[in-house]
Amino acid sequence: MSSLSLPRMLHNRKTSLEVEKENFEKFQASSISKAINCHEHPVKEKHVRSAILGTFHEKSSETFWKCVLRLPLMENKIVAWKFCHVLHKVLREGHPQVIPYSQRFRPKIDDIGKLWGHLKEGYGKLIQLYCKLLLEKLAFHRRNPRFPGNLVVSKEELDSIGENDINNYFQMSVEMFDYMDEILVLQTAIFGSLDMSRSNSMTSSGQCILAPLIPIIQDSSQLYDYCVKILFKLHASVPADMLAGHRDRFLKHFVQLRHFYYNAATLQDNLIEHLQHEISRQRAEIEHLSLEHQETISRLSERINHLELELARKDSELAQERLAKEDLLAQTEGASRCAEAEKRAKTIEEKFQKLKEVYTKLREEHIQLIRQKADVDKQLVNVKNLDLENSEKTRLEEVLEELSTLQASADAATEQNQALSSKVDWVEKEKAQIESELQDLLSQKEEVDSKLTEAESRLKSSIESQDSMFEKCCLESERIVQHAIDEVDNPAMSATCTCDYLDSLVEPLRETVSALEKDLTVELVVQLAHRSAAFIFCAKANTNMSPDIEAGERMAKELKTVGEMCLALLKNCRLKEPRNGDQFREKIVELSVTGRRINAVLTTEQIVDMVEDELASMDKAIEEAVKGIEEMLKQSRAADSGIKLEVNEKILDSCTTLMKAVKVLVQKARLLQAEIVSQGKGSASVKEFYKRNHQWTEGLISAAKAVAIGAKYLLEAADSVVAASEKGGAQLEQKLRAVEVVASQVISASTVQLVMASRVKAARASRNMAAVSAASKHVMQATAVLVATTKSCSQLIEESDDMDMAGLSLHQAKKLQMELLVRIKELEASLDKERLRFSALRREHFQLFGDTDEPTS
Repeated sequence: MSSLSLPRMLHNRKTSLEVEKENFEKFQASSISKAINCHEHPVKEKHVRSAILGTFHEKSSETFWKCVLRLPLMENKIVAWKFCHVLHKVLREGHPQVIPYSQRFRPKIDDIGKLWGHLKEGYGKLIQLYCKLLLEKLAFHRRNPRFPGNLVVSKEELDSIGENDINNYFQMSVEMFDYMDEILVLQTAIFGSLDMSRSNSMTSSGQCILAPLIPIIQDSSQLYDYCVKILFKLHASVPADMLAGHRDRFLKHFVQLRHFYYNAATLQDNLIEHLQHEISRQRAEIEHLSLEHQETISRLSERINHLELELARKDSELAQERLAKEDLLAQTEGASRCAEAEKRAKTIEEKFQKLKEVYTKLREEHIQLIRQKADVDKQLVNVKNLDLENSEKTRLEEVLEELSTLQASADAATEQNQALSSKVDWVEKEKAQIESELQDLLSQKEEVDSKLTEAESRLKSSIESQDSMFEKCCLESERIVQHAIDEVDNPAMSATCTCDYLDSLVEPLRETVSALEKDLTVELVVQLAHRSAAFIFCAKANTNMSPDIEAGERMAKELKTVGEMCLALLKNCRLKEPRNGDQFREKIVELSVTGRRINAVLTTEQIVDMVEDELASMDKAIEEAVKGIEEMLKQSRAADSGIKLEVNEKILDSCTTLMKAVKVLVQKARLLQAEIVSQGKGSASVKEFYKRNHQWTEGLISAAKAVAIGAKYLLEAADSVVAASEKGGAQLEQKLRAVEVVASQVISASTVQLVMASRVKAARASRNMAAVSAASKHVMQATAVLVATTKSCSQLIEESDDMDMAGLSLHQAKKLQMELLVRIKELEASLDKERLRFSALRREHFQLFGDTDEPTS
């Protein structure tokens, strides 16, 4: 049995590394449990420092997390709060591998924050916000791994991280702003948990809450410094209007940080004095110790100098005694029997021996060191000689092996020679057989050559057909994009598109452009056309959602520029010229950002405030349209006559009738809206009702905008008809068509949208709802009358070929004659210009025809 127990005892015995690791884990567990305990006082720095040094000892935070997860983080709020503080310190000051290793514990941190967030006050709310800050810090370092935990980098390192790419700086600043938001929310909650006098900041519980402000201030100061530097870089390369959001967030952070630092600076005016006194006391103690140290050094220096003088004096006495001894020996050589002289000589000899021992001891130490050095040098020479002998021996063995290898190679060569001689006969036989097969292959080759010639001719015709097909595809693609550009100005295009969907179209379109720069294929050309047209359509629809109509119109003009860039790129594809789409890609991204900026999502409060503003703007737009149309009708009756007056009167009368019907509809809708609000709000305010029903409110705002836009379009279309009636012809017919489109599509759609927005919340038996429905029918009837009027006016213009000369005065006849002469000159100049273009086109055609005929001749 004893023989069996011995291996088991040896197996259970721990190695020194295991013992060291066990002791390290025990020490770390003790330090961490002392730092993160349930007592409501601030974390002691020495225990946190032990945890931080432990991460450098094992080059990770494995032991830290192993110890932390054993603590009652879900049971005790003080333990959870201190855990957040200690983790923040370890992430900032621990080993660089702490942050990558801690990423796997993000769900645990999130669970702690969610659990304690249910308390809604006190430590519970603070723990939830601190956990969100820690998660944001880990996410920031995951996206930007080159930033250390303490966020301290030099200017050169910041430039290297950003790679001098403005897109990287743009994204990095947004992430820093998000990081700063979490910091400011947490500090606000911390100060909010104290009373207004800050008196409890000197208590143990108050200091426990305020302790994390130190790493928070360290993070915020670094982030603020980097945000300033990055904003300077962005403003040097990006238009200022694109950075309006960045500037707003930065200024907001600036104000909050200034308030934060002021509160932190005035939080503890007694603790600071105590610390200053303590620092002064420690400085005095350090100065005292420094003086004592200097005195000790001076005293030791004097002692050394004294011993050196004593040694020199002893050397001098030794020399004197040696001389005295020699003199005494000379004097006492004849009187050696004298006892007194012998006794004196013995005393001198003893004294000499003592001095000699002191001197010899000093010299022996020096000689011993010299001998040791000589031994080391000798051993070094022996080692070198031994290495030389070993290398020569090794070289000799290598030569012998090489000789044996060469001998074996010679034997193998002899055997191969014999094998080759037998193989030559076989090769000669194979040669005859191959020559016969070669004759067969030559005959087959002639057949293949004839088939290849035929295939090349078919391939050439196929390539020509493909080139023609490619050119047709390019032309069709250009027509698709041109159609999208033309639709930008179409007022009937009232669809909407979200910013997220518009953003989703950017990257596929950029990828298509990049692929087309490298490879020219039909698929890529068609893909570019369809994706560009889709982007233009959706961007135009996105502008319809903009609260700022003028900003939406500016973006619509930029869309035409994008379309022209795409047409230029497609033309280069058709002509097979170099294709560079850098500006096109940049413009797409710029428009996407612009669309998101002008369609910034409104808060519920803003939506509530916009309701009355938009409804008032709608009323104002309708009133202005009615007045404007009536003023145009008045001016036309005073200045026009004949067909021109007849057309203007009919169109403007119909427009006035339509706008008055729309005005009545809006008035009825306002009454219905007031009824809906009064019935639905109860004891709450009107704003509270709009808040609770914010989706219906948004629909009402959208409908009001649509009606206002329709009124504006109708006024512009009517004005264009009056302006075009002076020239008549095709231009007037085109403007009449525009009025018809606005009336039949824009006005109709906007009024239907307003009615539907009102009907959603209205009661079934509501009289106001019935009045709105009746007013809507009147709008539709007026719309139909306006459409019929535009068509009759178009027929009237077509049927009237001759000018209406009735009622013309001499002055009017002369004026009309001059206008017609000017118009004739303009048409003749235009005709001459087109003739020149036609001649140039024919010359180019003849030249191309001659070039294609030269090879065939």
